[in-house]
Amino acid sequence: FFVTTIKELPDKNFGIGGKTIDKVKEEYLNNQKQ
Repeated sequence: FFVTTIKELPDKNFGIGGKTIDKVKEEYLNNQKQ
């Protein structure tokens, strides 16, 4: 759900907790690799 929602949002125009979606995506993907 979380990933699908993020992918459907515009990367630069949205933010979560003051971070843009592209940053959140990057952190999420990095966490998945661990």
